[in-house]
Amino acid sequence: MGNKYSGLQIGIHWLVFFLVIVAYARDGATRFCAA
Repeated sequence: MGNKYSGLQIGIHWLVFFLVIVAYARDGATRFCAA
């Protein structure tokens, strides 16, 4: 059960990391187009 919980935490961390990168990339693209 410990391994399963750890795997879940890793998945959540990667998901959050991915969302942050996507949001940052979209924000950068928007600024680039607006510039």
